[in-house]
Amino acid sequence: MAYCFNYFHILATTVAEDYGYSGYISDLNYEVTGNTVYLHFDYKNGKDSFFNCINAVNSKVNSIVSQIITPGISDFDKELAIHNRVAKNVKYNYNRLQNNTLTVDDFTAYGALLLLMEYLFARDI
Repeated sequence: MAYCFNYFHILATTVAEDYGYSGYISDLNYEVTGNTVYLHFDYKNGKDSFFNCINAVNSKVNSIVSQIITPGISDFDKELAIHNRVAKNVKYNYNRLQNNTLTVDDFTAYGALLLLMEYLFARDI
C-alpha cells in the first residue's frame, strides 16, 4: 500500500504543479474506489479564495493577451510576446524575502500576475 500512496501522492502533486495550483495547496489526499482515484486538495486560504484567485488570474491573462496579441501573428510570435511581457514585468519580491514576510501569494500566478503586475501595468509599462 505504501507504493500506492507514493504513486498517488506523486500524481496529485504533478497535477497541482502542471496546472499551476501547487502554491495554493496545503495538503493533498486521495481515495480509491474501484478503478477510480479521487484526488482531494486542501487549499491554503480555503476553496473559495482559491477559485477567486484562479478566476482573477484567468481574467488578467485574457486582458494581457488581448493587449499584446494581434490577429494573424504566428504561434511563435504569440509565445514570444507573452514571454517578453512576463519576463519584463514579473520580478521576485526581494524586500519580502529579506524581511522574511513572504506570503502564500508570493509563490503563485496570482501573486505574479495580479499583485505585482497590477502595479507595473498601472504605470503603463
